[in-house]
Amino acid sequence: MFREGSMQTELRFRFVQLLVCTLWLLAMFAHSAKAGNLPSSIYTQTSSWTEDTGQTVQLSKWQGQPLIIAMAYTECTRVCNATLHKLEEAQALADQQKTPVQFIIVSFDPSIDNPNSWSYYRRQHHFTERSNWHFLTGTTSATKRLAQSLGIKFWIDEDHVMHDLRILFINPDGQIKTFLDWDHQEVANLFK
Repeated sequence: MFREGSMQTELRFRFVQLLVCTLWLLAMFAHSAKAGNLPSSIYTQTSSWTEDTGQTVQLSKWQGQPLIIAMAYTECTRVCNATLHKLEEAQALADQQKTPVQFIIVSFDPSIDNPNSWSYYRRQHHFTERSNWHFLTGTTSATKRLAQSLGIKFWIDEDHVMHDLRILFINPDGQIKTFLDWDHQEVANLFK
């Protein structure tokens, strides 16, 4: 009887330890996502990207224009749908306020996404008439660097990319002005 009680106490102690460690890691993850090593300008990124049109571009192509930038991938069925919905809300608000803005969606998974898959995605989601929406694919290393510089976390879990929801408003100088994430989801805040 004494041994069974000790075992239960030990299991409870281990569970509490695990819970505390998990909460600490989540707090660190949230802090790094909000206060990461964000660049003074995204235009310092010199990587090349392929648009859904097949054209090779650098982010500096849009220097001097306000941007809304997010990351997604064509085979995502969860978070990317929420991201896309928020981007559509942002486009509607930009249209309503007559705010010219470029929408940049960068692939999390260059092994799957390419101009053909992004073109299909664009048609499937009815963005064919939107010349201010750009779907980009880069190298794996460029994708990781950009995600890190934007404070976007992602990792591969089997064949699925796990990632957070983060949409950033970039001012014409390439600086992050504000962002949306799981905690801050008011699209109107992007344009303040």
